[in-house]
Amino acid sequence: MADINQPSGKGIKSLLEKLFSKTVILLGVCLGLLLAWVGKVVSIFYQTNYGTLISSMGFAGLSLLLIGGGIGNQTLDKYVRFIMIILGVIIAIVALIVSTPFASTSINIPLSSGYSPYI
Repeated sequence: MADINQPSGKGIKSLLEKLFSKTVILLGVCLGLLLAWVGKVVSIFYQTNYGTLISSMGFAGLSLLLIGGGIGNQTLDKYVRFIMIILGVIIAIVALIVSTPFASTSINIPLSSGYSPYI
């Protein structure tokens, strides 16, 4: 039986290595991109908020895995990890800006208003 006071070698570092391995980061980024794309397609063609929700979840997962992988995966080069963190933050900020209600408003200009400058 293991002694309680003895460290078992399992801690936050080993948890982060398993959670943010290269395979998990790759699969998560691909799934996040797929969810973001499907959400945008649904919101464009069906004009519902469900598409925005799906897209936001995809962007959130994508940025979470990029930031977490940049912090937690020590096997990658330090410049690659730095770029992962920067891209994750940029994607999170852009996704927040795009998913606001003000970004979805548009100006509707009627093309057949009945006014003609040549009459």
